[in-house]
Amino acid sequence: MEKTLKSFKPLASILILEDNLLTLNLIVSFFADTKYKVSKASNGLDGLNLLKENKFDLVITDMYMPHVDGTDLIKWLRKNQPEIKIIAISSGTESGNSDYLREALLNGADDIMAKPLDKESLLQFTTRLLAPSHASLANPNRQNSLLILDKEKTVLRSLRHYFNLSPFCETHTLETRSLALGLSKWAQPENIQGCLVDQALLKEFCSEWNKATQKPLPPFILSYKDEVLSQSELTLPSLVAYLKKPLTPNDSHHAFQLLLGSTNDIGP
Repeated sequence: MEKTLKSFKPLASILILEDNLLTLNLIVSFFADTKYKVSKASNGLDGLNLLKENKFDLVITDMYMPHVDGTDLIKWLRKNQPEIKIIAISSGTESGNSDYLREALLNGADDIMAKPLDKESLLQFTTRLLAPSHASLANPNRQNSLLILDKEKTVLRSLRHYFNLSPFCETHTLETRSLALGLSKWAQPENIQGCLVDQALLKEFCSEWNKATQKPLPPFILSYKDEVLSQSELTLPSLVAYLKKPLTPNDSHHAFQLLLGSTNDIGP
């Protein structure tokens, strides 16, 4: 018995902070069948008290909460418990959450997600943050990934849906983000095979990529709503195509083919 107890590895512990009770319970339900131990609080003050009394490995916090908001909570964590991983979440208009999420990254959050959240993405982020630092090196068969950057949540949800219906979902992982800030913290550039980038995020994407790695930009497609930048402004050799929004299923599939290869090459 003593030997068993010594070799026992405790479960990773997660604290979820969200003032909307429906959203809070939904996020908790995402972890129902996982190995994680989950606690919750419906405001920042209760969350802060739990942090002072218990040990957690990861905090998932809303940015706008009564009593103590997400920004103050992140600042407190980075000063008092810097080892804890943090995922900041925020909702709002199509682009109204960007300022909150940008502020979260600048104050020390490890990752960000725009609401409404989806289970697959949140569990993927959680696994990455709580995995040992050498985990990616220990997995030589890791999948290449497609990165999609767009300010509009509806665009991200549509592209994720199209991707999940394509054969590429069997061989690649997908990252969807509403801003590029922090890419150097959460991305694994060596795994990114291609990108679909909103024109409004292009400069931010290039800047963050250069911070993350010395490697050249991966092949990317530029999406735009009204007018595309002039050719003189786009001298990047990695730019392979333009796509005008809104993107149709056919447009999206063509983009996946350009960036990831022909579906004819995918098989058992």
